Amino acid sequence: MNRTGTEQPKSTQEFARDVADATYERDFNSNAWKWAQMFIEHHGLVKDEKFENVNSLQEAKSAEVLPLVVCILKECKPNGLGDMQLTLKDPTATMKASLHKKALEDPEIAENIAVGSVIILNLVHPFTPFRQNHYLNITHRSIVKVFPAEVSPPTIDLVKETPKPVIRLPMWAEKELNVDDILRKFVRPSDQPSTSNQADNQ
Repeated sequence: MNRTGTEQPKSTQEFARDVADATYERDFNSNAWKWAQMFIEHHGLVKDEKFENVNSLQEAKSAEVLPLVVCILKECKPNGLGDMQLTLKDPTATMKASLHKKALEDPEIAENIAVGSVIILNLVHPFTPFRQNHYLNITHRSIVKVFPAEVSPPTIDLVKETPKPVIRLPMWAEKELNVDDILRKFVRPSDQPSTSNQADNQ
């Protein structure tokens, strides 16, 4: 059948956008991603128990540490030294990462590390070997959970059966003062009430 006069082939930009939309839907509507979301919200691993409050890979470009970040694995390559080079992705960015060999010695982690798996990381440190290149340094301790790519759809009952993980806090959060203490540091000495006796000034 011949094309009608109103039909136009898609432009390269439109085609690329369609591919990007399809990829986004596949990555962030997968069972593994849904598992991570329900797991985090059920166990209250982030503020207000809302998945939207996890850290993003975009933050890694300026932060010293990411308290909790969730990524899908897009590429996994052994580096020949026992470690593995990963390509991670979240809704904000795509980033390279180095996975330490000690993490791969853990059977539960090693058997689930594959393209399409979703990984939850705690206190993971970014590093920048070159000015424009940002990497994540993933150790065994920084891995909270890995959901395999072929995992079955999550249900509330299945998520409830999972144990709550131990989440480490960054040092600044452990030492965080209350609001009154913080505000007190900004009061000028001349504005603070005097503790000396009035008679001492006479």
